[in-house]
Amino acid sequence: MNIVEVDNRGRILLNKKLRKKYNIKPGEKLLIIESEEGLLIKPVSLSLQRLSEILKDIKWGRKTKRSAEKWVLEQAKRS
Repeated sequence: MNIVEVDNRGRILLNKKLRKKYNIKPGEKLLIIESEEGLLIKPVSLSLQRLSEILKDIKWGRKTKRSAEKWVLEQAKRS
């Protein structure tokens, strides 16, 4: 278990041990999943991150974007 601090802008600093253990590098995306017990923070899988890079230039409509975010969240919960 690790205790981290939230700064005045809402940012959480992960210590070096956790970043190294989970191979989290600056600029990488993390998924935050809400549950009754609290928040679960998971690194986004490389395949999802790569897909995001490929699709970044596509102009998303609001409804399509919400559907895509919902799908990504469901996939992350399964992994």
